[in-house]
Amino acid sequence: MRILIVTHRYPPSYSAGTERYSEALAKGLVARGHEVHVCCAEKDVSQRDYSLVRRVHRGVEVHEIINNLFYDSFNETYQNPSVEAVFASVLKVVRPDVVHVQHLMYLSVGCLGLAADSGARVVMTLHDFGLECARMGQLLHVDGGLCETVEFERCGSCLVQTAWNQSAGARIVGNMLGAVRRVTGLDLAPRVTRLARKSGAVGAGAAAKGTADASKTTDAESHATWARAAEARSSALVQAVQRHARHVFAPSRFLADRCLALGLDPGRVEFLPTGVQRVEAADVS
Repeated sequence: MRILIVTHRYPPSYSAGTERYSEALAKGLVARGHEVHVCCAEKDVSQRDYSLVRRVHRGVEVHEIINNLFYDSFNETYQNPSVEAVFASVLKVVRPDVVHVQHLMYLSVGCLGLAADSGARVVMTLHDFGLECARMGQLLHVDGGLCETVEFERCGSCLVQTAWNQSAGARIVGNMLGAVRRVTGLDLAPRVTRLARKSGAVGAGAAAKGTADASKTTDAESHATWARAAEARSSALVQAVQRHARHVFAPSRFLADRCLALGLDPGRVEFLPTGVQRVEAADVS
């Protein structure tokens, strides 16, 4: 079968849990004789926004959608027509039989519908609480408190202090770096990023990690606006998963129960523990 794994990031530049799981899954499927592709997002300000970069990682072709987080509205963080257009082109090239979605962060909820409309069987594995929580799916408020239940009013007071896009200044610098690379071939982005981090001008991955921005207003009206935004986001994600994913795998019973509480079809939600390759301990005696 031709299988397309969809995830927010992918090794070797990223090595968190979902990324490593996706890499191991791709490796295992290839070993079983399947043709495997990966589609992910990548932030590279020296590349044109929403361009497509192809590379090969350990025998697997990786299709990277460049998303530099130059969003004009919060809605673009989860409903992004530009990302969807590039993803549609990937589907046409790969023509997958199965699309296994690991994460939609930095991508778009519409990717689920596009995958289903292509004729592929769509399945999804949830690795966090991203269907509910707009702050990295962690159920952690920006004040450090744990959100045992999601109350959108409380989400409003969190998101109003959470960075979700790149600043206007970062966008200008990114466009300049991109122009330099296209004209000269020189990629100055890594050097500029290192200098900015060393000087404290930007935090490492600030927009991605949701660093609070003290300059944003925190009045009641703003909280209400962000509460509605959080609810709209969760509703769009849940509806898309319910409509297009034939199976939703949860690596813990707790997460599976959270899915059911969101209204997902019990017949589609399945508790499936994360596979771990057992390796014999080395003899150090």
